[in-house]
Amino acid sequence: MKPVYENWVSHPLKNALMLGTIMLWTAIFACRLLFPDSTVLRGFLTAVLVICFLVCLVFTLLCVNAYDALDSNKGRRRVATHIVDAVADRVVLNEGQTCLDIGCGDGQLTIAVGRKNAMATIVGIDPWPKGADKGHRRCKRNAAAEGVGNVAFEQGSAIALDFDDGTFDAVVSNYFYHKVSNKYNKQDLITESLRVLKKGGTFVIHDIMNPKHFGDLEQLKSRLLAMGYERVDIVDTTDGTFLSPGNAKLLGLAHSTMLIGTK
Repeated sequence: MKPVYENWVSHPLKNALMLGTIMLWTAIFACRLLFPDSTVLRGFLTAVLVICFLVCLVFTLLCVNAYDALDSNKGRRRVATHIVDAVADRVVLNEGQTCLDIGCGDGQLTIAVGRKNAMATIVGIDPWPKGADKGHRRCKRNAAAEGVGNVAFEQGSAIALDFDDGTFDAVVSNYFYHKVSNKYNKQDLITESLRVLKKGGTFVIHDIMNPKHFGDLEQLKSRLLAMGYERVDIVDTTDGTFLSPGNAKLLGLAHSTMLIGTK
């Protein structure tokens, strides 16, 4: 049994775009056969179909490239796995300590942190909008496939975490907050996540921190330092740390940034 981790480019989406591109290409030639004597009408429809075909082709190529890069199971480049492992490498826990992964999805980061910290307990939470039972089963299946047993998964909301202050020795997250509705202040979501971190604990939060939605990260850093956090670092991971700037844009991961610190 192998683990199955999804990414933002789903297999059905990729196939739908490929099918749409083929159908538009076929329609261009069909138009010439259906309207052999109507030069104006045929020319107009052909022009429209060509434009639609080119747009669909561009999106298809971008989608196929991203699918291949981000797919953790069959992709040749395994970018997603590289990023998850790089985030997990920044979490070092001792025996008996605990870590919370916010927005665990299929459990990939939770499992990676658990594998690297075998004597600790890692808890992954996610709202699983498509079904908590299905999401929970998928995470447990992936953990079993990876042979990692020191992990647990729960349904939970990052808007109001169901944990007391100072519960965990580490808090991590990877590409989650940008998916939360923009009616919620992203910086407040992050401070809510860090509320459950113990004094002296570490946090590693990696996300698409577009200033339009996340605001000024330097202000967030100042805010956390004023709250008593010992260290807060802002790392642009598209500077070659995880991705190049051009590759990040092609994969839809521009503005990827990591917040690392100690409470």
